[in-house]
Amino acid sequence: MKKVILIFFTISLAFANFSVENYERQEKILKSIDVDMKYLNDESFVEIFSNMSERDIQYFTKILNEDNMNIPIIKAILKKEGVPDVFLYLAMIESNFKTHAKSGAKAVGVWQFMSPTAKSFGLKIDRYVDERKDVVASSTAAARYLKRLKKQFGKWYLAIFAYNCGDGCVRRAIANANSDELSVLLDENKKYLPLETRNFFRKIVGASLIAENDIVKYGDAYLLNQIMSLNIKRVEIQANDNLVNLAKRAGMSLSDLKKINPHFNTNLTPPYSYYIYLPIERVALFKNSKKNFDYAKNKVKNIITYKVKSGDTLYDIAKENNVTTKILKSFNNLSSDFLSVNQTLRIPVLLIDESKEAKN
Repeated sequence: MKKVILIFFTISLAFANFSVENYERQEKILKSIDVDMKYLNDESFVEIFSNMSERDIQYFTKILNEDNMNIPIIKAILKKEGVPDVFLYLAMIESNFKTHAKSGAKAVGVWQFMSPTAKSFGLKIDRYVDERKDVVASSTAAARYLKRLKKQFGKWYLAIFAYNCGDGCVRRAIANANSDELSVLLDENKKYLPLETRNFFRKIVGASLIAENDIVKYGDAYLLNQIMSLNIKRVEIQANDNLVNLAKRAGMSLSDLKKINPHFNTNLTPPYSYYIYLPIERVALFKNSKKNFDYAKNKVKNIITYKVKSGDTLYDIAKENNVTTKILKSFNNLSSDFLSVNQTLRIPVLLIDESKEAKN
């Protein structure tokens, strides 16, 4: 309780003296997004803090201090792509760094991509995967999208606006205002930009300044102050595999594997060559694992489905389809030979004939 009181006392004190004591931090953030320093004295800049309640500050602080592995991944990718750190907070405002975030407009993932935009930047979306939930792939796509918007409008703060309301909206706002100056576009009376977009910008700047003011430096994580690096590695996998089996090969639980691979729509991998992410320390075990199931030693040409009928046995179905019962059980994650009527089985069509029944 004392810790919480101390934090809020520090917050109140910091914001009461923000314009004097924290000028360098403010300047650093605004310069990074191409804002003219005269904006520091603009009424709309001051209002960012005067309108920020303790609840807002508490909320931003909580999100930034959660043990969320997505934060260092996003920060590392932004650095690699040459995009200012401020855009980390764009992701926070969009989704709270949640990979499964979904808006009413069907925008998905940490960066809240709509399907057409995501696909235009190379993200795959099909029945098997949705790479808008892949933090590495989507963050790379978002960084490149933001760089394209920066190139189009010439200033990072205009890229922030365009990310929220679209480039057409920003072009119209600039044309109507006959200016691309920040204070002009944020004018509350003229309303050149939608209220949502004006608030979007203010929230990003507010969150940035809260983080830069060091009030998130408590607890055990210190996520924003670590040396940022990716601690996961992309590993290629074969088509038509099973996440249950892949997790076992890596010595992980299925839930832990899915936590760093949230882009899979089911526990089955696509019918084409693909990849998973693994913790770096698990990669060698995965590659050298001797725990591969029989079917994983064969190349799968195709997948067919079969609905179990009365009188069917696992042995008969396997024999009919030139696979072993062990392969069939492994591929469908079955713990026994028991089948139920109308149960759907997925049967791999192998390039190598496994017609001889293996001992089980």
